[in-house]
Amino acid sequence: MVPPMSDKRRRAYGFSADFSGTLLDVPIGTALYTIDTYRALPHAQITGLDYSQTMLEGAKNGLPMLDYVMSVLFKAMFAVWIFQIILLTLFLR
Repeated sequence: MVPPMSDKRRRAYGFSADFSGTLLDVPIGTALYTIDTYRALPHAQITGLDYSQTMLEGAKNGLPMLDYVMSVLFKAMFAVWIFQIILLTLFLR
């Protein structure tokens, strides 16, 4: 299990509390780990990507303020997106 983005991890990764850049969370799932990332980086512009509409609906219920995209990562990679941080939480099983 991957620990959430605590303040300690945020500092270890070199992100300041006022980081306001872009972050992609893949797959976002139900946003279980994203909630802690959002708390640690409250000014970040977070986009959640998942291939499951059911998972995205669960994420939207918990964090309605984020942007969401339903796609498979490898298809979405070819879109013109630039993110400063990409989180691959539980991506490879």
